[in-house]
Amino acid sequence: MACGRAARDRLARLVEGQVVVCVVQDHDRYGRAVAQCEANGVDLGEAMVEAGFALDNPRISEGFYDAAEERARVTGLGVWRQAFLWPEVWRAQQRQDPR
Repeated sequence: MACGRAARDRLARLVEGQVVVCVVQDHDRYGRAVAQCEANGVDLGEAMVEAGFALDNPRISEGFYDAAEERARVTGLGVWRQAFLWPEVWRAQQRQDPR
């Protein structure tokens, strides 16, 4: 499954023709803005997590999207359709393989 392309397409459909409003909530350890974004009253983060195309990150969202992630997992949506590596596992593997 080409999850990246599917996620991109899902987000494009959610925001198509809409005004996107983002409110910066915090900054991560690298100084990047962490924001909650909405389009037409839809929380884009929650919509992407619920569709299985994003994962809740409790370090950033304080578990705000836990229920949405559980719904996606139980119904097998997006990345939950198959086995996948958690992002932190993938990053650790990339650090160990200097190719």
